[in-house]
Amino acid sequence: MINKNKYFIFMDESGNNAQDRFFVLGILLIPPDKIGELFNFLENISSKIKSRSRENIHKRIDGLYKNGDMESILQYAKSTKSFEIKFKSINQENEDLYIHILHKFFKQDMYRFAALVLDKESDDFKYKTSTYWNDYLDNAAILISESLKNINNPEFVIIGDQITQSEKNKPYEIYLSNKINELLKVKPFGIMRAESHSSVFLQLVDIFVGAIGYDCVAQNKERKLKFMKVLRKYLGENFGQNKNIFTFQLSK
Repeated sequence: MINKNKYFIFMDESGNNAQDRFFVLGILLIPPDKIGELFNFLENISSKIKSRSRENIHKRIDGLYKNGDMESILQYAKSTKSFEIKFKSINQENEDLYIHILHKFFKQDMYRFAALVLDKESDDFKYKTSTYWNDYLDNAAILISESLKNINNPEFVIIGDQITQSEKNKPYEIYLSNKINELLKVKPFGIMRAESHSSVFLQLVDIFVGAIGYDCVAQNKERKLKFMKVLRKYLGENFGQNKNIFTFQLSK
């Protein structure tokens, strides 16, 4: 029997709006025997971040009540947004907990993250909304194949963040599977999409994807300064090759 190197692959992206300069696609590769440990850690840290968020919301509501701002309180009451750990949610109140996620990730060598970065202002890049669906899946196939090409006998399941597919587009799962097979000569064991609020692993991908995109356009900004400083310390001043994170700079 051939021994397989098995992985769960979680995938998310940012910068898919026409006005965004950089498109960043990221994947997180986790061996099945390590997924429980990482899940428990992320659930625990997510609970702590959520608890702090609630405390701060309660303080804001108390302040609004004292000022008689019932309209703003009503908006809080109507909010149905699901809680997620996300890069854009990093602030001074929770930054230390997000930094703890970095320490956990980089102090082991079993989890891997890879990202593909496209600069839409490159002379070679032509952004077309009409072809976004195929471009997204083509780039996903490239990223996954490049990340697995040096791994013997890979067997993997892909869980992608939910993106809406119109009826005229090629089926997500079939198209992506066939493209990966063209490049890697191996088909995924399975492909599915999931809402990010249902998976802490997709949320972890969002954190890294967001950080890479942020580093591309806002390197000298003060927001998220401590988090970005720790991340650059692990990676070097520029996001290049690292045992845990690999970044591919490509033009279309």
